[in-house]
Amino acid sequence: MEYSLQSVDHPEFSDSHWERFHRFLQAMHAQGLGNPPPPTWEALKARVMGRITIGDGFREWVLWRGDRAVGWQMVQPRGEAADGGTAFFDFNFEPGVEIDRASAAMASRLAETMGAQGYTSAHCACPDARLDGLRRAWGGQILCRIVKYRLDRTRANRYLIERWLAEFPSQFPELRLEFYTEIPEEHIATWLSLFKEFIEEMPSEGQSGAPFRMTREEVRQVEALRRQTRQYLYTAALFDGSGRMIGHSNMASHNYPPTEWHQAMTGIVRPWRGKGLSKWLKAAMFVRTGEDFPESRYIVTEMRSVNEPILAVNRAMGFEQISEGYEWSIDLEALTQVIG
Repeated sequence: MEYSLQSVDHPEFSDSHWERFHRFLQAMHAQGLGNPPPPTWEALKARVMGRITIGDGFREWVLWRGDRAVGWQMVQPRGEAADGGTAFFDFNFEPGVEIDRASAAMASRLAETMGAQGYTSAHCACPDARLDGLRRAWGGQILCRIVKYRLDRTRANRYLIERWLAEFPSQFPELRLEFYTEIPEEHIATWLSLFKEFIEEMPSEGQSGAPFRMTREEVRQVEALRRQTRQYLYTAALFDGSGRMIGHSNMASHNYPPTEWHQAMTGIVRPWRGKGLSKWLKAAMFVRTGEDFPESRYIVTEMRSVNEPILAVNRAMGFEQISEGYEWSIDLEALTQVIG
């Protein structure tokens, strides 16, 4: 039976397709192979279609084998297309999918979208060796190894977390910690600048990752969508005595109530590095999200395998490695050869 890809905004993508797609995501999450989906197919449809209507080039497809959903792929901008920029590519599929039979269709949709939007390369961060067959089939270039960690709140090192929360405010009384579920207007430019800076300065194995670009308007559109679909993005921000943001950490929820969070982009500006301040940020986020949502059970995060400072913090808190894979990239020309 052949594989096919169908765009979720195609006129023939019906409510029955959404129901089957939602069941697939639920089954994958139950096996520990994906993020928790929204509670209903209607909520899933509202979330994905709302993301598409932002109009920044985001696309998503479902991989079918016959009438059964067996995977998905998405692409969204990351960087300036006018400068030969990079599209961010993500995907997942169930065990047993025959990569050699599905890869050409997946490559075709990605290449078609990249060409239409003016992107010359695609970047993927896939911390799951189970899925590396697609990179090998396409001839993608490995940029860096990445690892995925998960913290079970019931097994976290709460003694150490509480100690950090007591020690750092007294050790650095000039610093101020604040939490946001939406970035205040007076801080959004700095938050975006630091986000870009932390990506560019993230330790790597010699190959640079994809560039990052997001505008204030895009942030506000995504925030509005999150409000509508009951998702959360918590930001913990550290400020120095002059009121300048010097670091932040971000945690996003996938479902409601949020039982699992995804933590990313914990960083400190260069003059303040080496003082352990990321411990303060991560400990504070652990406590705040747990207090606001007692149902929260897990925190998941991915990072480059050579990012030793944050790896050490995570291990001390009780995070455990659950998978490993690669950041990789492929250019449009190579994709075209796969299709041909």
